[in-house]
Amino acid sequence: MVSIAENDATHALDLYSGFFEFENRLLKLWFTDGKITLPQFTEKVPIVSAYIQATPLYNLVQSQTWIINYVDEYKLCKLKSRLSDKLKNILTERNANESSFYNWYLSVSRSADVVKSVHGIDRYIWIDALGVKWLQYIVELVKQDARISLKYCGIATTGLPSDTETNKFDYEKRGELDAYIHTHTFNDASLFEEIEIVKGCIKDIMANIHNETVAILSDHGLTALSRYSEALHYPFKSSHDGRYIRIDNVENSCEDSNYLRYNNCLIALKHNSLENKPPREAHGGATPEELLVPVLVLTDLPIETSNIEQQSVLSAESNRKETISSIIETGIEENNLF
Repeated sequence: MVSIAENDATHALDLYSGFFEFENRLLKLWFTDGKITLPQFTEKVPIVSAYIQATPLYNLVQSQTWIINYVDEYKLCKLKSRLSDKLKNILTERNANESSFYNWYLSVSRSADVVKSVHGIDRYIWIDALGVKWLQYIVELVKQDARISLKYCGIATTGLPSDTETNKFDYEKRGELDAYIHTHTFNDASLFEEIEIVKGCIKDIMANIHNETVAILSDHGLTALSRYSEALHYPFKSSHDGRYIRIDNVENSCEDSNYLRYNNCLIALKHNSLENKPPREAHGGATPEELLVPVLVLTDLPIETSNIEQQSVLSAESNRKETISSIIETGIEENNLF
């Protein structure tokens, strides 16, 4: 396949069997190098089709459409293992400084507030490191299970900095994804392995829902793109691969477009880590993929409607005010997808 692809990648695709892991990695490299198109890639590797499904607005409002555009572009960037100009430009605008960051961050409800809007939850499950990029993939997984319904689906924020220490829950915890991230250097196989981890976790959760309603929450997301941005090498010991730095007194620091000052922390606003370039996916910073998390409520009980959009309607302004107050105080064939 490799030798043939050098001259004719389309012909090499005909030799794809789907039985071997190396074939998926090979097609990912061909896609990254522009030898095959995205439709050619996803036709051969259906799990990628599910991963890159476009994300609806859900509980967000029209003025927050840029968030959806960012999330979907991020998924493509991770697939290509590179930072696109489109994503970089969005982040440069939205995280230009502390003020522009808070303009969007405070407009999205915190996960604790979002889940309060859903009644009748019997059990809560915390999936460590499950960022918003996995939201639509999980929705597609739920659709495949005739026994389980999606009662609620939404997008929320986690706290600053975007680490477990700040945002941990006193709930049943699933740590498979976070454990993988912290023990593996990011490579061409990582995305496929992460998809399998998330799929296994969600399917296990669904299999153990019996006459109940279960909420799925997360403490933070992850970014794979700090590896492709120059590190800033600040002369301080950082946390979480340079995504933030703890200092004695944030009031002694000056405002900077590279970081956000919060609670005696300097938190990276961009993909550039504050100390060294991380060898793996990281979290702790203030990029949307680190701070935005999914909120899902699954049930095997009858619900009034299966319309996810209808179930996900919230009062954005009401939730925005609650969040600000809190901060101040502290089209594919489904049977081919999996």
